[in-house]
Amino acid sequence: MVPRIKTLSIVVATLLSGLLYFGTGMLLVGRGYSGESDGSEYQPTATADERARAEGLKRLAEQGNVDAQNDLCILYTNGYIFKANLRTAAKWARASADQGSVKGQVNLGTFYFAGSGVPLDYAQARYWLQKAADQGNAQAEQDLGVMYIAGEGVKRDFQQALHWFLKSADQGDVPAAYNVGLIYAKAMGVPKDEVKGYMWLFVAAHFEYVPSQNALKTLDSKLSPSKVAEARRRAEQWFKNHPDVKPILQ
Repeated sequence: MVPRIKTLSIVVATLLSGLLYFGTGMLLVGRGYSGESDGSEYQPTATADERARAEGLKRLAEQGNVDAQNDLCILYTNGYIFKANLRTAAKWARASADQGSVKGQVNLGTFYFAGSGVPLDYAQARYWLQKAADQGNAQAEQDLGVMYIAGEGVKRDFQQALHWFLKSADQGDVPAAYNVGLIYAKAMGVPKDEVKGYMWLFVAAHFEYVPSQNALKTLDSKLSPSKVAEARRRAEQWFKNHPDVKPILQ
C-alpha cells in the first residue's frame, strides 16, 4: 500500500473552543516548489539507482498506471528523489483521481483545500473528497467533517459533520474519534451528551492521542463517577465490536 504523504503541519479549525483536525495524515509537506535552475528535476543527493527507478515510475505513470501516478505524487510532494514540486505532484494526483483512484481523489482534494500546486478551491476540495468518502475512505470522511464544521466549500452543518466523523471514527481514525467526542461534550450543534463525548475521547486517548488525553482530564473532574464508568463501559464495548480496527493517525 502506498504510504500517506507525510504531514508537516495540520490545518486546524478552531470553533467553540474545540480543535477540529483536518488531514488525518495527508497534509502537504511545507517545502513548496523547488525550481530547476540546474537543469535537473532530481535532488542532488539522488543516486543513479534512485533516478533510474524514478524514470521507470514516470514511464508507467505516463502509460496510465495508477499506482505509479500515486507514487509520483508522493515523491514530488515530499521532495524525495525529485525536487519538491507541488504543481507536478498535483498533476499526478489528478491523473490518478480521474481514473477513479481513491488515493488520488484524497490527494487532489487536499491539494485544493490547501491551495498547494493548484489554486485554492474549497468547492473542488469538497468534490474530490466527497468522491473518496462515498467509497468509504476514512481520511476523506474526516476531512469532509471538518469542511462541514468550518463551512468551507459547503454550508455549515453540524449534523453532516458528525455523520462523517462517526463514519471515519468507526474505521479507527483517531482524530475523527476525538472530534466526535468534542462535538458531544461541547454540544456543538447537537444536544450535549457528556457520556458519549467521554466515550469517544476515551477511544482516541486509548490510541495515545494527546489532545484527547488532555480533554479527558478536564471531563474527569466534571463528570460523576457513574457517568465516567458508563462512558468507559461503552468504549470497551466499542473495542470488542471492532477487534480488527487499526488506529489511523498522522
